[in-house]
Amino acid sequence: MEDELKRRISKPIGVYVLTILIFLGLGVFQFLKYFELFRNAEEDVPLTIVFISLFLAAFTAGAAVWSYFGDNAGRITLLVFVSLNVLWAVFWIITEISYQATYRESVALWFNLGKALAWLGVYWWYFTKKSVVAYYTQDFPE
Repeated sequence: MEDELKRRISKPIGVYVLTILIFLGLGVFQFLKYFELFRNAEEDVPLTIVFISLFLAAFTAGAAVWSYFGDNAGRITLLVFVSLNVLWAVFWIITEISYQATYRESVALWFNLGKALAWLGVYWWYFTKKSVVAYYTQDFPE
């Protein structure tokens, strides 16, 4: 009976999948995209914009790695940085929509906005599921 209570909950498969997707999509690729965008900008980009963009991408990737290893603080940090990263992207998408000249370009941007918010919902839904929270909050043997 005591062995059943001390049995570890195995890592859910979604943790593998979503942390890797977050690490690559919102971390590494986002960082490289921003870096290339700022490097090739025709005008000077304010340092605060560069810092926030690169900081969010780098720290989202770091939080994904931390969460991948099963630490509950990493899971919470991941949710915070994914949320901030998506809100930053929403800010840029809305800014770009407001300056678009054609209807076709703005429709594509609205689609990207919906996609970003949908993925944010998926991340929050999964990482706050009862079974996933149970995995992260279990006591690990020392």
